[in-house]
Amino acid sequence: MDYLLDTHTLIWYFKEDAQLSKKALDCIQNPDSENYISVVSLWEMAVKISLNKLNISRPFREYINDIISSGISILPIQNEDNVLVSSLPFHHRDPFDRMLIAQAINGKMSIISKDDTFSMYNDLKVIW
Repeated sequence: MDYLLDTHTLIWYFKEDAQLSKKALDCIQNPDSENYISVVSLWEMAVKISLNKLNISRPFREYINDIISSGISILPIQNEDNVLVSSLPFHHRDPFDRMLIAQAINGKMSIISKDDTFSMYNDLKVIW
């Protein structure tokens, strides 16, 4: 199974935060799963770091290297993702999350997220 981790999911996973559900943790740690983080999530983190809305324990470049070392693949944006974003219903208004939704749908991935709004999209499977 392929999983796209929402931004908060990745952060909580690396912090070993108790907010991460057991089901989410089990999916991420399943040796048969392929885990992805969108380049959009990295961009969102970079923006929040620069605005002092997110504090991570090490330089961001090292954090990215740790993601790659952990076996989580970085998912680029494809043209098809942009096209799908343009036609998604506006259940979710956050532009970062709208792209994650499009990427998960186009990539036939389940998204691991606590965000209840994601479940409003019929073609998206949400794990939490």
